[in-house]
Amino acid sequence: CPSEVWVKRGSHCHLASCNTGDMQHAREQCSSFGATVASVHDVNEELFVEWLAMSEQSIDGISCGVNGSMYLGLTSNGIGWVWDDDSTFDFNNWGTGEPSDDSDSRCVVLVTPEKVWNDVPCNITAGYICKLNV
Repeated sequence: CPSEVWVKRGSHCHLASCNTGDMQHAREQCSSFGATVASVHDVNEELFVEWLAMSEQSIDGISCGVNGSMYLGLTSNGIGWVWDDDSTFDFNNWGTGEPSDDSDSRCVVLVTPEKVWNDVPCNITAGYICKLNV
């Protein structure tokens, strides 16, 4: 992994950050490490990402962004949901009533207190989770 702040799980390293911004900011930050904003493919990876997000936020005792939100690398292309790393969309953890499919809600965050996904406008302020193949 690039440094000690990254956490290795299987063949990937993950980084959760409360360096908040919009989705473009999250993509730029992850890209600076050769990573993408994280994809999630099963319940075990979801639990890991939730733990990572909660751990990052408990360091400072504050929540990241709006409602403790952390960007995941999932966006809507108007037809379906697509991961930034081009992997298959084969798992989700939508909250009740989500995705709302509002025309401006094209990005997805993990809402850490509830541990569910929510589709949101891509310009909301949130933390992010990066994922790097190793």
